[in-house]
This record gives sequence, C-alpha cells and structure tokens, in this order.
Amino acid sequence: MFKRFRRWINRVFRRRRQRLNDLRIRELKKSDPKVRSQESNIIKDLAQTLLSSLSGKRIRLASIKFVLTGSAGGGGKGDVAVATLIVDESGAASQEGKRVAVKRLRLSSETDRRAFLKAFANELRVLDRLSNPHIVELIGFVEDIENGIAWMVFPWEANGNIREFLRTGEWDIPERLSLIKDIATGIAYLHSRQPPIRHGDLKSLNILVNNSFRAVITDFGSARVMEEVNDIEEGAADHHATPINHIGFQDDQPSEVNLSVSDNQLTLTGPSWSLRWAAPELLFSEQLVLASDIWAFGWICWEAVTDKYPFPDSGEGVITLMVIKGQLPSIYDDNQLSQIHQLCCLMIRCWSHDPKERPSAADCQKALELMPTVIPVAKPDGKPKIRSAPLLFHMGQVHHLHARYEEALGTFEQGLAIAQSTDDKSAIGSILLGLGRAHQARSNFVKAEESYNQALGIYTIVGSDYGRADALRGLGEMHRARSNDASAKKLFTEALEIYTSLPYDLGQANTLLSLSNIHQLWLQYDEAAESCIKAMEIYTRIGDVVGQANVLQVLGEIYQAQSDYVAAEESYTQALVIYTNIGNNLGRANVLFRLGGTHRVRLDYAKAEDAYNQAMNVYTSIEDDYGRANATFGLGSIQLAQSNYVAARDLFTQAMETYKSIGDDFSQANAFLKLGDAHQEQLDYAKAEECFSKALEIFTRLGEDYDRANALRALGRIQTLKLNYAGAEISFTQAMELSRSVGDRSGLAYALLALGNIHQTLSSLDKAEDYYAQALEIYTRIGNAQLRANVLLNLGNIHGMRSNHLEAQKLYTQAMEIFSNGEDDLGRANAAFGLGHTHKALSNNDEAEKFYAEALEVFKRIGSDLIRANTLLGLGEAQRAQSNYTAAEENLTQAREIFASNKDSRGQSNALLGLGEILRAQSKYGEAEEAYNQVTKISTSIGDEMGRANAALGLGELHKAQSNHGDADKSYTQALETFTNIGNDVGRATALRGLGDIYQEKSNYARAEEYYTQALTLLISIEDVAGRANTLLNIGETHLGRTNYTAAREFFTQAMEIYRSIGDDSGHANALDGLGEIHIAQLKYTEADGVYTQAVEIFTSLGDEFGQSDALLGLAHVRLHQARLADAKKFLNDAVEILSRLDDEPGKEHAAELLTKILEAETSPT
Repeated sequence: MFKRFRRWINRVFRRRRQRLNDLRIRELKKSDPKVRSQESNIIKDLAQTLLSSLSGKRIRLASIKFVLTGSAGGGGKGDVAVATLIVDESGAASQEGKRVAVKRLRLSSETDRRAFLKAFANELRVLDRLSNPHIVELIGFVEDIENGIAWMVFPWEANGNIREFLRTGEWDIPERLSLIKDIATGIAYLHSRQPPIRHGDLKSLNILVNNSFRAVITDFGSARVMEEVNDIEEGAADHHATPINHIGFQDDQPSEVNLSVSDNQLTLTGPSWSLRWAAPELLFSEQLVLASDIWAFGWICWEAVTDKYPFPDSGEGVITLMVIKGQLPSIYDDNQLSQIHQLCCLMIRCWSHDPKERPSAADCQKALELMPTVIPVAKPDGKPKIRSAPLLFHMGQVHHLHARYEEALGTFEQGLAIAQSTDDKSAIGSILLGLGRAHQARSNFVKAEESYNQALGIYTIVGSDYGRADALRGLGEMHRARSNDASAKKLFTEALEIYTSLPYDLGQANTLLSLSNIHQLWLQYDEAAESCIKAMEIYTRIGDVVGQANVLQVLGEIYQAQSDYVAAEESYTQALVIYTNIGNNLGRANVLFRLGGTHRVRLDYAKAEDAYNQAMNVYTSIEDDYGRANATFGLGSIQLAQSNYVAARDLFTQAMETYKSIGDDFSQANAFLKLGDAHQEQLDYAKAEECFSKALEIFTRLGEDYDRANALRALGRIQTLKLNYAGAEISFTQAMELSRSVGDRSGLAYALLALGNIHQTLSSLDKAEDYYAQALEIYTRIGNAQLRANVLLNLGNIHGMRSNHLEAQKLYTQAMEIFSNGEDDLGRANAAFGLGHTHKALSNNDEAEKFYAEALEVFKRIGSDLIRANTLLGLGEAQRAQSNYTAAEENLTQAREIFASNKDSRGQSNALLGLGEILRAQSKYGEAEEAYNQVTKISTSIGDEMGRANAALGLGELHKAQSNHGDADKSYTQALETFTNIGNDVGRATALRGLGDIYQEKSNYARAEEYYTQALTLLISIEDVAGRANTLLNIGETHLGRTNYTAAREFFTQAMEIYRSIGDDSGHANALDGLGEIHIAQLKYTEADGVYTQAVEIFTSLGDEFGQSDALLGLAHVRLHQARLADAKKFLNDAVEILSRLDDEPGKEHAAELLTKILEAETSPT
C-alpha cells in the first residue's frame, strides 16, 4: 500500500520541479518586449485556429449585461455571474434578453496562455457536441485572450446546484431519487458517446437543478474524450495522466506533499483538489477510466439522500488515506439511505476498489429506473409543502418495500384522495394498484381484489395497456392467494401477452415469475422452472438484482417441492447473498424463513431453528409483524416435529395472536390448524377437533375453498383417530370434492389416500384399493415420488391384509427404493416396518426382525416417541413369532411405557395385547388373562371397539389353550358380535375360526366345519388369501377327524398350493404336516415319510421349533410303523430335546406315548 503512496509522491515532486522550471521561463519571456509581442501574435493565431469551428457560438462582449456585481458562485479557476444576454434577430442588442450564467475563467500574468487556450477550446468543443436534457447546454462563449477574457455562457438555473437545492426544503426520498436518476441518465449519455466522454470532476457542486426540477451536469473543464483528438489534444497532458488538476490548467502555486507513515496521517498543502469525490485510481495517478465517474456518482447519491458531504469531518489528507484503506461510511446505518435498499446496493457497487467491478453508467441508469422516483415539486412561498399524488404513491411504495403495510395504506389513501380531487386517472390507477398490493400483503383479499378491479376499470377507460396489464397481474395474484389457480393462470397469461406486445421487460419478468408459482402449485415443476429461467434472463438483462434474487427464491421452492433439498438450499443461499448485499432485509428474512423450512424437512432441526431465529430477528428489526408471526409459526413447527408439544402450542398461540392483531384471518386459521396438530399429538382429540373446526369456520367465511379442504382433511384425521369413521369419511369426501373443484390435485390425492385408509381399517379392501389406485395415479402423473411411495406403502398393507404377502413385499420394496433415492429416512423406516410385517407373516422371522430393527434405528433418531413405540411393538411381535419371548417381552414393555408416558391409551392397549400373547404362549395363563382384561378395560374407557374385540379374541385363545371350552365359546362369540358391529370382516373370520377350533376339539366336526365355512366365505370376499389357506387347513382337519381322508387331502392340498403361491413357507409346512397324518392314517408310510421330511426341512429353515418338533414326531411315528426303530428313536429324541427347551407339556406327553410304543416294539418278538 505505502509503496503506491511513495510512487505517487515521487510523481508529484517531479511535476513540482517541472512547474518551477516553467515559471522561470515565463519570467524571462515577460522581461523581453520582443518576445512578448511575438507571443501575443502566436496566441491570436492559435485562438483563431482552435475556435474556428465554434464561430457560430461566439458572442459579442457587448451582448452580455451583468445583473449584479460580484459573482453568484465559482471555484479556483473562475467565477459564475448572472447576466442578461441581449440579442435581437439581426444579432444587435435589444432591451429584453435571456437570463444566463456566465462562467468567467481567470487569467493572470502567470498563466500559460497556450495551455489555457487549448483547455478552453477543449471544454467548448466537448460541450458543443453534447445534447441531452441532463447535460448543461452551451449557449455560447466570449473570447478575448489578449484582454484576459474567456467566458462560457449557459442557461441560468436559479435553483443552484443540487446541494443548495436540497437544502431549500424537506424533499422526500422519491424526489431525491428522481434527481439521482437524472444524473445517472446524463452520465450514461456521456459514456455512450462514440468515442465515450469521461467527465472527470463529478460532485454535487457540479450538478445543477433547472427550473423544471431536473438535474443537469455541468463543469466540463476536466472532461476527456477517451480517444486522442489530435487537433485539440496535441501537446496537452496525456489523457492517462492524473485528473486531480483540471485538464490544461497549471496552478500557479506548486504543490507540496508530506507523508507521515507513523501516525497514519497524510498532509497535503497546495491547491484545493476534489479529493472528496476522487476514486482510488485517481489518487495513484493510474490510468483514468470511465469507472472513475461511477465512484464519484456513488458519492453524489450519498449527498443527495443524506445532505452530507463525503467525509464531512475529515481533512483532505485523512480523506485520501480513508479512501485507499476502503474506510467508507456505513450506508445501511443511515436512516434515509436504509429506506432504499436498491440504492444502497448500487452505491456499494459504485464504491468497489477495483474499477472493473463497478457498474457501468447504463447499469446505474437501469437500476434507478426500478426505484420509486417523482420529479420534485416546489412549495408556494411561505406555505407548507403539499405532496402530490404521484409522490404519495411512491412514498407508499417505499413503506411497502419495508413491510410497513399500515403506513403504506395510509399514504396510498392520502394520495388517492388528492388524485381523485384532480381527476388524475393515471395516478388513481397507480395508487389503486398500490392499495391492492398492501391489502394483499395483510391477507385482506376482499379489499385487495376490489382495489385491483377498480384499477383495471380506470386503465381500461383511459386505454393504458401498461396499467391494464399491471391490474390483471394483481388480480392474478389475488386469485392465486385464494387458490383459484385456473383463473389466476388465465389472468397472468393475459397480462403477459400485453407486456410482450408493448414490450415491457419488467412486467414480462414479474408475470413469468407469477406463472411459475402457478405451475409449482399444479406440481408442473418443469414448466415452473422454465418460467423462472425466462424471468431470470430478463431480470439479468435489465439489471434488476431484486428480481434475480426473487427468481432464485422461487427456484428454491421448486427444488424443495421436488425433495431436492440440496439444490433448494443452494438457490436460497444465492438469493440470501443478493438480498444481504443490497440490504433488502425483507427479502433476506423471507429467504432465511424458507431455508428454515428446508432444514426442517431434512430433519436438521438445529439449522432450521437457527434460520428461523435469524429471520425472526430481521423481521423484528424492520417491525414486520407478519414476518415475525411466520417465523414464530416455523419455530412452532420445529418443536412439534421434535415432540415438544407444550413449546409448540405456546409458539403457535403466539403466532395466532399476532395474526389476529394485524387482522390476518387467513394466517390465524392456519395457526389454528397447527395448534390442532399439537393437541392431536398429545392425544387431546377434543381440543384438536375444536381448533380444526375454528380453522374451517374462518376459511369458510373467507371463501377459501382450497384451505377449507385442508381444514376438512385435518378434521377427518382427528375423527379417524376418534374412531368416528363415518364422520371422517364425510369430512374427507367433502375435502376431496373441494380439492377437485379448485384443481388441487395434491389435496385430492391426499383425501383419496385418507379415504383408502378408512376403508382399509374397516376391511373394505376393494374400496380402499380403489382409492389408493386413484391417489397413486395422481402422484405418478404429477411426479411426486415421495407421496407415490406413501401410497405404495398403503397398497402393500392392503395386500398384506389379503395375505398376498409376496405382492405386499414387492410394493414395500418399491417404496423403500423411492424413499432411499430421496434420502427420506422416515419413509424408508416405514417401508422397513412394512417389510418386517410381511416377513413375519411369511414366518421369515429373522428377516422380519432385521427390518424391524432397521426401522427402529431410524425412528429412535428422527421419529416421534409414538412411532418408535409402534416399531417396538412390531419388533416384539416378530420376536414372539420366533419364540424369543424374553426379547419380545422387553420390547413390548418398552413400547407400553412410551405409550403410557404419551398418554396413548390405544397404544398401551396394543402393547398389553402383545404381552398377553407372549404370556399365553408360555402357558402363563393367569398373567395373560390379566393382560387381556386390562386391554378390555382400556378399550372400553376410550370407546375402542376394535381393541375390545381383540381382547375377547385373546381370551378365547387363552381359554381354548386350557380346554375351557365354555369360556372360550363365550369370548369368541363376544368378539364375533363386536367385529360384526364395527364391520371388521377380518376379525369376524378370526372369531369364527376360533369357534370352529373349539368344536373341533370337542370332536363336533360338523359344527366346526360350519364355523370354518362361514369364515372361509368372509375371507374369500375380502381376498384374504393366507386366511383362506389357513381355514382350508382347518376344514381339512375336520374331515381328517371324521376319517374322510379324500376330502381332507383335497382341502390340505388346496391350502398347500395357496401357501406355496404366496410364499408362506410356514403354512406350506403345516399343510405337509396334515398330509402326513392322512398318509399315516391310510398306512401310506412312504408318502408320509416324504411329506414329513419336507416339513422338517422347512420348519428348521424358518426356526419354527414348534412345527419342527411336530414334524419330527410324525417322522418318528412313520419309522416306528416301518420298523426302523433306531431312526424312530433318533427323531423322537430330537423332538424331545426341542419340546423340553420349549417347555411344551402337551408335546412332551405325546412324545412319551410314542416312546412307550417304540420300546414295546423293541421288546416284542419279530
């Protein structure tokens, strides 16, 4: 850094020595009369040569009549005086003339007149080529170098320079921005000339305000054409030289520069330079560039808004050091500047240290076109300023951008009253649009739509296509907000056609972004992304960085909707950088809010909470109550996801109260929905239903069909949990119809899925499958893989209930693949849970346990307590099926404790039911009966008829195991009645089979077959394939008991074929076991040996020791009859070992009987 300082100082010293030499030469020339005479002639000739092309601009000295003595202003090179230019048509003087400003350049005896004349001619030539409303007009010049006269004549601007003008009154931000836009337009004009022109000394003092209150750039003494012009520039200083001094002028006084590095002070003595506005490259005498004007323009923006000079409290030496160090003022700390984020962003770019990183003048002009500007209006002398309607409109826009919607509405209302009083239709239309946007921001959709419609009517009458398109787009936003997406798309499309025909780039881009939102709602993500890309191209071309950030935000939403959370986070982060750079706090907060949502969906709750808290802080700082409520709502959602229900309820209540205070009924209703979810998770179904009903009431009053459907879906969920299936079906059916009417395919699919779940619960499997199929078709069509996977899970459940376990397994596996691809751990765990059930049903208990364990691992990490408890329940069931009673009891006990801590009575009941099954299997009948009775008590208290029926079923099994046929009959009959009442055909069939078992044990085979046949009919009707096979096996046993071997073999064979087709190895082995009994009864020992051997192999592979011991006993029996006693004893011993391990008393008794027969056979004579 300081090496550059040294180089700069050395240049200054060299220039100082050269100027001292020039002074000595001048002194010598003055002392010689002959030299003076020759010099005078040369100057005259040079003046004629340089100014010949400007002869039309030459004014006679006599035509200038100065109005006042002294000067109206000036600088180090001259002064400006007010005068009257008196010229008649013939060029002669007249009494009345034009008020002008005369810039009188100073010449002294020390002035190098050649250089002065060249500089004078240079400025005149530059000005004469320019014609722009924001560039000072050169009226003419007066030149008599011999007598020390070199004047330039300009129109007189009574308002003075911009600094003086802004001090004359309290000018509002849009008025100040109007002047800044004029300056940007003027600079863009200079820089776009061929070749381009660099002004070189831009500052507030060189910006005038004309009588029309437009800014005009003046003082082109330092201007440079960026390519050499030989006839003017020959012999002049190189155009890459430092512009600190005016071109062509050499100060009489030499400069002295002293640098003290130790105390970071730079001391300059000599002429007054424009250091406050000078770019860093000018201070280092580096190559001059157009971007140097842009640095100065940034400072003019600062002055125009803050009324402060650059570095107001610093001396020139300190200024230089601060500029080089980049110690510039904090833009966003200024109350005025912080109102205009886009201007702040532009100024930061203008102040880039590297000239290449600064925006072009055209970029600055484009950026200003997007800001609220109004030409200043002077107040009558001595009277308070009356704001115009256009000014009030733009001030309302500023309030709106800062989410100060109340102030925006008040300002728009004032403007509307003024515009209506003057019948200013254009202003009325603009203000109505502003009112529409402000009402919409506060979710007052009725008033918003009213304002947009009024604006549309005004613009249609006056024939303004721009205004009509704006109003149509506003109405489109209204229809979209009210979920009338088809109408919204139609309005957006009409607006886009108008914008395109005009053409109006910004309108096109904004409307494309709106259409993108529609496509997103319709889950047309490719079309949504395409609209975003088109919008981004336009925003980039017109330099609208806010628009670019908005596109990135919408792209983030599109990616998130497709579960591409990495891409979503990347887009949001890019948008966040832009909003942060331009100081757009509202945009920054909105993106942080959406980032919070992305992290929440990815279950990264720490990052989500941090993002929501950051958003909350920003919303609070800008006093955006709506945003603050949204952030609170987001934080509540995190607490809800983490089962922190009390904290969630508090946050949702806070959000709801804020929404209510700002009159946002719509958001208040959404808060009621979430509050209801929190109550639902705490199993407080009454309060949950109350919250959902309130939300439904509000949405109905507002006419919001889309959200009404959402509330109905929530009501349907709670009614389902309360086992009010009839009410739930009504709610979901209404939701389905509403979703279909508003074109909400996602909502429609959800309702179909819920209706499928209800009918699945009621065992109406055909209806359930039909609803699921419709939902699957929608999710497949709209490309929502995750929800499609959810439907596959439910279809897997249907096939599982029909005992079509292989098909169920396929569906669960498909769902798991989709969830895995989408990195959805929770969905993957649910699929693993389903696969656990399937493998358990197929007696693949090792596989079942593996999948349950996989699901449990995920649920422990990210699932709720209740999900974990349900998985423990499934894992326990799988372990029970493997006779791993210790592990099963441990897991079911854990599940019961979790259900109890969450006050989930139904969950406790299910866990107790499983524990009862374990105790019964271990012949702990007293404890098992106690467990079943507790299930009955809980189910009765909560009105769970299904639970009560299952408890009766368990008691029936218990009594049957103890051969207590009377109590068993009573329990099964009670279960049958309850299952019949609630329409559960699966339960009815199970109870009928239980009754059949009782009568079979009592050898009442005809009655048993009657019950089994009724069960078979039901199982066929509900397509329960495995149940059908089991019942065929039961019927076969009744025929076996009646020695009707042919019929028995037929039923066993049918059952075996079904088991084999559905991959149920356990059932297959049981059917083989039954066939073995028939073959023994028919003395077909070879056939019996074959089927028992197969059965042993299957039971062994399944780890089913009960089945294995039965088949081994069968083999022992066969070998006994074949007189292969050694083999018989071996099989018997293997069976006894297993039966002892299982503590199976009936089995051990059977084995003892068989052993006696074998021993008798060994001792009997051959």
